[in-house]
Amino acid sequence: MPVRFLNLSLLKVLRFFFIVLLIGIFGICLFLPDYSRIKQLKAEKEGLLVEQRRLEEEVVRLKEENKRLETDPSYVEKIAREKLGMVKEGDVLIEINQYP
Repeated sequence: MPVRFLNLSLLKVLRFFFIVLLIGIFGICLFLPDYSRIKQLKAEKEGLLVEQRRLEEEVVRLKEENKRLETDPSYVEKIAREKLGMVKEGDVLIEINQYP
């Protein structure tokens, strides 16, 4: 009799582990796509945070340049000459052709 009792117990334990295994596999199949999506969204969030930091730095730089343009006439002149190609009255403009 003890052998039969042992076999019955072993079958119950094996059945229990089999059921737990099936529930685990079902859970993995159910939540794995969500986990992948969460991982993808975290990576996207990190990229957006980097972009946000870059844009915040650019805003600070542009505010400084704007303040300088409002308060520093020599800077305005420099920008007008370099970026807009303007010349002062009385300056001599010398054009150099790159192509002969």
